[in-house]
Amino acid sequence: MQKVSEKRKAAVIGVFDGVHRGHATLISALVSQARKRNMAPIAVTFDPLPALYFNPHFHFILSTPEEKIGKLHECGVEEVVSLDFSKTREISPAYFIENQLLTRNVGFILVGKTFRFGYKRKGDIETLRNHPGLEVMSMPKE
Repeated sequence: MQKVSEKRKAAVIGVFDGVHRGHATLISALVSQARKRNMAPIAVTFDPLPALYFNPHFHFILSTPEEKIGKLHECGVEEVVSLDFSKTREISPAYFIENQLLTRNVGFILVGKTFRFGYKRKGDIETLRNHPGLEVMSMPKE
């Protein structure tokens, strides 16, 4: 396991290609929740885009990784963690939580209602909620 970061963090997790109004609403809610908890708001995202692995006909990318990171910062996150999807797609939800979230000292997570993660998308909001030390909120899609 990696070393744990010191400052507690509130995270939003998603692909965030072409940061749009729905993403901005989610991030605004994250920033608000982070302030209430005295945490740093961060975004956890993926590169390359997961769709590139699961849809052989998908070739449309709205933003470069640099543009995405810039937009996420503009929306109010203090840090952007960009994970290599070619590696993270093979890990279990429990491993993702332990080694990608808890090592970064994430204590609060805000995700969309349909959020899935980990190998074969086996992890969901309940997986996160059932993990000790994580407070989880979900928001409906706009």
